[in-house]
Amino acid sequence: MMGKRRKIMDGRWAISAKGVLVRGGRVLLASNDRGEWELPGGHIEPGESPETALVREFSEETGLDVKPRRFPVIRFSFFSIP
Repeated sequence: MMGKRRKIMDGRWAISAKGVLVRGGRVLLASNDRGEWELPGGHIEPGESPETALVREFSEETGLDVKPRRFPVIRFSFFSIP
């Protein structure tokens, strides 16, 4: 783990891949370190595809092995990190 990966790395924006897992009409959410609920996923490592990052992050965060079915859904969110 690279410490605070949320920060801008090497002068570039950190990019994340998030996924929606729906089973029985229910959506899986994960609790983050700020006590907020969010979709499982995380930052894409240098040289990693978004699909590979999503599979890795799901495994790390939930212990589940997933296979993305529909990709990509793209949404841009810009915010500053104090």
